[in-house]
Amino acid sequence: MSESFHDLVIGIKPISLFDFKGAVPELLPLETCEQSPKWHGEGNVLIHSDMAGKIAQQELTKEILLPHDYKVNIYLATLLHDIGKPEASFVKEGKIVAYNHGKIGVWKARDFLRKYFPEFNFARREWIASLIEFHMSPRELVTSLAKPSRYKRFSLDSSTLESYLLSRADLRG
Repeated sequence: MSESFHDLVIGIKPISLFDFKGAVPELLPLETCEQSPKWHGEGNVLIHSDMAGKIAQQELTKEILLPHDYKVNIYLATLLHDIGKPEASFVKEGKIVAYNHGKIGVWKARDFLRKYFPEFNFARREWIASLIEFHMSPRELVTSLAKPSRYKRFSLDSSTLESYLLSRADLRG
């Protein structure tokens, strides 16, 4: 672990979240947060976030026509997309659910970004937070057969391309 968490993310280099549990204590609750086996056969949130991050890193280092800073935003949002699950998770009718974990994750992500990426300005932190907040939207819009007005609203609230890339990494992770 010669490079820091910060430097690996900024460089869009492969990262193992497990290697940084000691240096980044915000990752510890993710390891003890179990998920619904129906949707997450891989296990806890840290395993899932690590897997999603690896997929995002691989995709973002291909020739995608986005500026480097946008790729960093997507990579970081993917690593943090479920940071709100530990607070949102509970058992309902025998199933693990985490309603509104994206919204809860926004507050945790803002603190995380201020602490570990102090060079990011307010607008950039909020952009990453919005990716986390709306990371489930692409899937929800499609599966709910949403009306065109909901797609339009989503496109005004978030970057559809960045949200799609994050959502895809989330699904594949």
